[in-house]
Amino acid sequence: MKIKYNKFLTNLSYSVGANIISVILGMAAMLIIPKFIGVDAYGYYQLYIFYVTYSSIAALGWPEGTYLDIGGMAYHDIDKQSLSAQYRLLSAFIAIVFSVLFVIVLISPLTPEKKIVFSFSCFAGAVVNIWRYLQFIIQATNRIKEYSLTIVIWRGGSVGLSIIAVLCGVKSYLLLIMLDAAGRVLSLVYVIFCCKDITSRKRVDMKLAAAEGKKAIQSGYKLLFATLAGTIIIGITRWCIENHWSITTFAEVTLTISIANVFLQCINAVAVTLFPALRRADRKELSRLYPMINSVVVIGLFGCMIFYYPMTKLLIWWLPQYEASIGYAAFLLPICVYECKSSVLVSTYLKTLREEKILFKINIVSVALAFALSFFTIYILDSLTGAMLAILAVLAYRCCVGEIKICKIMKRSCVKTIAAETVMVAAFILCGSLLEWAGTVLFAGMFILYLFMFKGDVKEIKKIIMRK
Repeated sequence: MKIKYNKFLTNLSYSVGANIISVILGMAAMLIIPKFIGVDAYGYYQLYIFYVTYSSIAALGWPEGTYLDIGGMAYHDIDKQSLSAQYRLLSAFIAIVFSVLFVIVLISPLTPEKKIVFSFSCFAGAVVNIWRYLQFIIQATNRIKEYSLTIVIWRGGSVGLSIIAVLCGVKSYLLLIMLDAAGRVLSLVYVIFCCKDITSRKRVDMKLAAAEGKKAIQSGYKLLFATLAGTIIIGITRWCIENHWSITTFAEVTLTISIANVFLQCINAVAVTLFPALRRADRKELSRLYPMINSVVVIGLFGCMIFYYPMTKLLIWWLPQYEASIGYAAFLLPICVYECKSSVLVSTYLKTLREEKILFKINIVSVALAFALSFFTIYILDSLTGAMLAILAVLAYRCCVGEIKICKIMKRSCVKTIAAETVMVAAFILCGSLLEWAGTVLFAGMFILYLFMFKGDVKEIKKIIMRK
């Protein structure tokens, strides 16, 4: 089946538009919040965000399994009776899990600050898991407009209110955490309304829900791990930093990682629309589209990276207390190249080809490498620079191995693209770390050369866009 490019590009515009709003708010938060609150307060706020990020593990891959099962179907064709029963059962399960975690936090010997952070993480985690289940349903059934609005409501409520509070003189990380949780609740209310024919059913079969939930978990845990793998790899290093050094060092490194996340959010918008569209494509079209999707992601990122040096100068001027950590962006921005390719290209294609086992194996090895390298660079070498390079090395390995596996399945060669991207990443690190303005000019020249090398893909992308 051919992909309907008009529908795909319309959905892509909704998703990218929502994520551009999210990126603008994220950038504003990154510039404003650490400017006006203390480094330690910012550290605790980011620690809360850090824990909420991993709260989706509690659902054991149930939402992801549902996503794989109904991906590509129309919303009116899905089994709403079964999904409604699963929604009720999952909600009850999540409520129990996070209630138990909350009690454990209360009786634990943690500091008062960390107890507050963990307690609100439990509440937000429960909200996030129910939200993700419903959001995956509207995403898998190509209701991208509604999906995009959930993102806007969440980010607008959480980040927008936090920015306003800080500008009004609030310096309490507790209030910022409460505002973030409020934004997540607002987004949950909206997505419940979007799926009201699922969430409002009165009669449900819990036996059916248990059977379908078990089936979803069996396929979904691999996708959950794949979705979180990049975050886990970075998160292992962040946790080791907080454990080995201090909340202050954690805050400084987190700011730099936030810079990388700004790029990731916008590029990942492509993945949202790709999976439902690619599920409708045949193997021949999947093979034809592969190099073009790769070029869209990589060219977009390399183009943004040209502005690295002037942007870091502006950041250092605005946030002088974070000058040392901003320098690590030369290592972290290349992470975007590999993490975006893994999310948009590798993960999406392996899901489409139903090769979750390959994805799972790659991620298991990558996480094991991250543990080993983080321990070695942080606890033995006592080196932040080494830790940043370790993240980059592991994510590069994860992306390249996945790409090789996909190209083998589709009988394509990826040697040229992997080699060219590796040279560009190495050049960026050297130019960004050593050559300042001269490095910017040199990298821009190499970017032009890269465009010339892959001009065929660029022309094909233009043709597809012009069809609309």
